[in-house]
Amino acid sequence: MRAADPPPEPRRPVDYAGWLAIGTGVWLFGTLLALWRIVPKFAEVFAQVKVITPGWTDTVLRVSWAAVQWPVPFALLAVVVTFSAGFLKGPARKGARALLPILIVLTLGGIVVGLFLPLIGPLESFGKGRR
Repeated sequence: MRAADPPPEPRRPVDYAGWLAIGTGVWLFGTLLALWRIVPKFAEVFAQVKVITPGWTDTVLRVSWAAVQWPVPFALLAVVVTFSAGFLKGPARKGARALLPILIVLTLGGIVVGLFLPLIGPLESFGKGRR
């Protein structure tokens, strides 16, 4: 007669701490890269064309200017937040996992809308034609 097989070990829940830290780091450093490299190019174009920038666009340009002027504090903050995200436990980790995609969309969407907002006004008069 065969001995009874030992009961299978209970499955451990998947630990997403590393993926949360990686996702947070990609989001923050991607945003910093956009603020350091892409937004200043738009600022140059807006200055050359002398476009009146709305408040949202002005805010994006000023945050970019601050990130360019003080890159070390911005990068240090991104590193600290990235590592901190990896150490979240319990409900905080679940909340961060749910909040991260929302923050990514809001951050990148805010930058994109802020940069293209001055371009929408001149395009509105395009379709009207001469009357």
